[in-house]
Amino acid sequence: MAAGVPVINTDLNSGVPEVSLDGITGITVPPEDANALAQAINMLLENAALRKSMGEAGRVRAHREFEPGLMIERTMKLYEEVLLERQNRRSLTC
Repeated sequence: MAAGVPVINTDLNSGVPEVSLDGITGITVPPEDANALAQAINMLLENAALRKSMGEAGRVRAHREFEPGLMIERTMKLYEEVLLERQNRRSLTC
């Protein structure tokens, strides 16, 4: 996405579908569906305007949502929340 290339990803129960947004920054296909994958590939190969718009949307999203400083900030916040929750649980059991 950061390179301005649309993504074709699989709809797994993970963070992947949340990174590349179906129909906006790329195309999400069902797992183990070769026909859907082929259709997605062909759709992007045959439609330069779609490739360009999804690629640009992906580039913007990657730089806005996943730039290193922001990822560090989010990670630190998550660690702080986990540690605070752990401390609260210890306080309740003591």
